[in-house]
Amino acid sequence: SRSHTSSVGMGCAGSKEPEEVAQVGATEKPINGTEVEAAYASDVKTIAPSLASKFVQEHNGSARLADVFDLNNSIMLGRGMAGCVRTCARKGTKDKYALKSLEIDMLDPQSLHELRIEIDILRGLDHPHIVRLFETFLDRQNGQLHVVMELLPGGNLKERIRMHENGYSEERAAEYIRQMMSSILYCHEHGVCHRDIKLENFVFEESSENSALKLIDFGLAAHVKEGDEEMHDSVGTVPFMAPEVLSSRKPTYTSACDMWSLGVVAFELLAGSQRRPYAGKSKAEQLRLIDKGPPTLPAGWSASAADFVTQLLARDPQRRMSARAALDHPWLQQAIANLGAEGTAMRNTASKALEKFAKVDGIKQLAAESIAFSMPPAKLAEMRKVFDAYDKDCSGTLSKLEVMDIFHAQTTYTDEEIRVIFEQIDTSHNGVVDYIEFLGAMVSLQASPPEEAVVHAAFAALDSDGDGAISSAELVAALGDKGFTEEELRQAGGDGKTIDFDHFKVMIMRRRESLASMASSQSISTSSIHPVLVEPQS
Repeated sequence: SRSHTSSVGMGCAGSKEPEEVAQVGATEKPINGTEVEAAYASDVKTIAPSLASKFVQEHNGSARLADVFDLNNSIMLGRGMAGCVRTCARKGTKDKYALKSLEIDMLDPQSLHELRIEIDILRGLDHPHIVRLFETFLDRQNGQLHVVMELLPGGNLKERIRMHENGYSEERAAEYIRQMMSSILYCHEHGVCHRDIKLENFVFEESSENSALKLIDFGLAAHVKEGDEEMHDSVGTVPFMAPEVLSSRKPTYTSACDMWSLGVVAFELLAGSQRRPYAGKSKAEQLRLIDKGPPTLPAGWSASAADFVTQLLARDPQRRMSARAALDHPWLQQAIANLGAEGTAMRNTASKALEKFAKVDGIKQLAAESIAFSMPPAKLAEMRKVFDAYDKDCSGTLSKLEVMDIFHAQTTYTDEEIRVIFEQIDTSHNGVVDYIEFLGAMVSLQASPPEEAVVHAAFAALDSDGDGAISSAELVAALGDKGFTEEELRQAGGDGKTIDFDHFKVMIMRRRESLASMASSQSISTSSIHPVLVEPQS
């Protein structure tokens, strides 16, 4: 069972089922892993969140759910003691979302605390394999909180693996685990420890076997800091909990607990449904089984797969692989190489999109990113595949070297020209191209304009005080005081002080027309880039 939690965790694909476990059969022989380095190299950092965190709208009475979303023909996905999850649609579109409605009065103080933490954590995560949070609506009159999230109708891994009695092929399992590791690496690097990693919390975007996986349910997640990541709550789901979390009433552990849980997930993906390394029915029994020694691994695994799982299931957390080390393991490196070899019709448009995105001012870039954020992620699936292919280190962001790879593969630009482009598209100024920045560039090249309801949502995401105009102060909050000029604001809004919806819509449409008319062969130079953010040459 899941320990120390309530039914408020924000999944998006239905209600949860009780855990059932089965011990791996005694006929299977152990496989010894290789020596593991004697120090857990934690990935925990304090990287600043992307601009996507600015787009999550929290309505504390300023707007009603029914004004924005249509609940007619909604489908019930699950019920809990304090609320339910159902589908909803953005008015003016056919775009579907998951809506979690909670009865606030029915939540105990601990559950309310977990809910606040979960919303705070989710708004700061911008990753192609982490569920997206869009909006929250506080309805004080009816004592409800409504949370609008990405809809993931493909079912979770726990459900899917039931169709694979003997587990997935190593190739398929490695691809799934690559996506999981990438999401956890991103969490750790952004100061978040999930603490409830299990098959049930990885959900498919749609029904195909090739569908993307998304990490959900941050109800037990915790903020951690580089050099100060000790946690003491005994939380999680018993079959997936690390031994140091199970060890006592007041345990002490680090982000390495997530890596043990991923080891259990990897074991079950390769061995088959309900076939886990340890099958204790309680915390005490689970810990006793773990203390007896390493698990018995099924026969037939490759030596590389066995070594990968063994290093994740190291009893001593200091000898466990980190997410970065796991992604660098030869077994996952092959999956990453296969990903890079995949073709997609959009691959060759990436350099063109990024180049053109670099040529427009910060306000227009921000508007494009807000448009991309306001679209259901499933509509951006092809763009996600391109991003994944170029995100060679699986960090969930694009480094300067990875952006250079895009341009070197498709253009003849010099490193200096690419450096300037990189700095111009890094609108959050955090030294990487975030996922939302990449999507903003790619969405700008779409042939069809966004639906007006999507433009409204994008506008509302920037109009944080809901007064019907985007002020210079709201732009500063998103871009910083050097992210735009008064002249650019004047061009966007007319009076040089605010941008109303009509001007915002015109700016979006004009920008799309401008980008579409740019010649794809046009070269770029440092002088042709928007000058505000170009660093002077020494």
